Amino acid sequence: MGTQAKRQQKADSRQQRERLAQNIAGRITTTQGRLANRLNRVAAKTTRRQQILFFTVLILLLGGCFGYLILSNIR
Repeated sequence: MGTQAKRQQKADSRQQRERLAQNIAGRITTTQGRLANRLNRVAAKTTRRQQILFFTVLILLLGGCFGYLILSNIR
């Protein structure tokens, strides 16, 4: 196999990886957009008080979980 063939093979391989990366990035962008649209629809149906309550409970719950993990690893 000559150097020209090796260069062509590397270029083809690079193009395949680039196409794969673009495909994956496109799927991520599409999924992210769908999720954002869905969350916007849900948020539009809730009141500000409900949103604050939800995030407060979520923060307290996650804080408790992280605190437990940290303390369990210290002991």
